[in-house]
Amino acid sequence: MNRSKQTHAMYLSMPQAKYRLAIDISLATNYSNMPPESKLKSTLVAIGDNFFERGLFEQTHFKDFAELSLRLVDAEEIQQLNKTYRGKNKPTNVLSFPVGQGFNPEHLLGDLVICAEIVADEAHSANLALEAHWTHMLVHGVLHLLGFDHESNDQAEEMEGLEVALLEQLGFSSPYCISS
Repeated sequence: MNRSKQTHAMYLSMPQAKYRLAIDISLATNYSNMPPESKLKSTLVAIGDNFFERGLFEQTHFKDFAELSLRLVDAEEIQQLNKTYRGKNKPTNVLSFPVGQGFNPEHLLGDLVICAEIVADEAHSANLALEAHWTHMLVHGVLHLLGFDHESNDQAEEMEGLEVALLEQLGFSSPYCISS
């Protein structure tokens, strides 16, 4: 049985106070091997700060305030969402649902849905630190919310380059480097 806990949106100012990020987290899984809510929020704030410093928000309609929701789910829920919205009947690690510019463009960035169990399993299988993989999934998801994609080789190269640069700045190594 899923537990569901909704937290209230928290408005977090960046150190430069040039914009604010509101984060709303809901928990819809009993899986426990994941970062605490406070760590998820602080990671999203660091990602937002980093993106702002890099000018990634300047390419969007978000000038000084953005709001996103993060929903942590089980494999069953993410599989249903993946089937409904992407036509893929299998679970996945992260789904991003950006809010279109025609719908309240002033501040709504979109929704991230992450399957905690899959992220933990992937980290374990690839011998990655759990915090590093969670950070990668958050960076990856927010980039999707900002309009980045990896459908073509050129898009994938651009997105992966941003992911690696952002993760390194946050203190994590590239998730795409395979050590032998």
